[in-house]
Amino acid sequence: MTTVSKEEGRVDLGADCGMPNVALLYHQLSDLLTGDQAVTIDASRVTRVDASIIQLLCSFIKAMVDADKAFCWGDVSDAFRDAVVQLGLQEAMGLPA
Repeated sequence: MTTVSKEEGRVDLGADCGMPNVALLYHQLSDLLTGDQAVTIDASRVTRVDASIIQLLCSFIKAMVDADKAFCWGDVSDAFRDAVVQLGLQEAMGLPA
């Protein structure tokens, strides 16, 4: 389950990032866009991720960059990184090599 701390600007994607979580994550990320704090996304525990979650995160990261807001990746699991690379979105998401 994904958890978001608006006060800390931290998103923990949890282990299972499936389609049922998209709507909730969308609203949580939208709330983060209204704040001024830097945002860190932790994908260290991800074992399964749906393409819709990756697309949502890609849009969120673009919105952060377009708004000149600070964003960084925390730890990233191999499963998450592999899924992003398979979709060809590593550069667009600013995911370190």
